[in-house]
Amino acid sequence: MNVEEIVEGKIRAIFFKEVVGTVIAKAVAAAPFLGLPVIGPIFSWIVGWLAGKFYEEAKLRGVFLAIDLNENRKAVAYERAVAEFREVLKNPLDQDEKKKAEEKYRATLRELIRINATDRTRRLR
Repeated sequence: MNVEEIVEGKIRAIFFKEVVGTVIAKAVAAAPFLGLPVIGPIFSWIVGWLAGKFYEEAKLRGVFLAIDLNENRKAVAYERAVAEFREVLKNPLDQDEKKKAEEKYRATLRELIRINATDRTRRLR
């Protein structure tokens, strides 16, 4: 495994943890039965599987996930954080630098993917 594959794997892992976690949390908040012991793991697996398919398709087409198109500054900040995180992971720096870059990446990703499913659900009722 080369450095680029390791960096891409780390970015993908954090991306999935944040995106899939957010989707599952919002879905369970909107429909609590999705968190039941038997249904929860199956639902989580399905969301993860679908996110994987979407990620691979977007990657193949050269298009990156941009959920909030109206707020371009968040997308720009995210791209900048990804670039900085890649550079930090490529260079053998101290752990503090890696943690700071990873937290910045996570924060900009969270800001980019802010999903308000529960707010929409309330409006529909």
